[in-house]
Amino acid sequence: MPIADREGVLVVEPMNRVLRRVCLESVEDEIDEETTEYLNELIKDLSAELGGYGAVLANEHPDPVLWITAGAEVSILWYGHDAFDRRVPFLDTVAGL
Repeated sequence: MPIADREGVLVVEPMNRVLRRVCLESVEDEIDEETTEYLNELIKDLSAELGGYGAVLANEHPDPVLWITAGAEVSILWYGHDAFDRRVPFLDTVAGL
């Protein structure tokens, strides 16, 4: 998925929106009200930890997410099973290509 437009401007959004997309919207039609409430709380908690901006990089599982912190650190996180269990600095990922 593109992370920049033709002019090179990043196509990112606040992390709370990115988290809502990967934690809730991607499974919304498969879950009940109790799970929705749980995921909304999880999104709130994760948003407090993961400020800044981001973008979903692909529609796959675990969900890869580009994360840009307020301090301009850039990482790729993988979301699965209600947690981000893997974090790799963006430059390390690019160097591995």
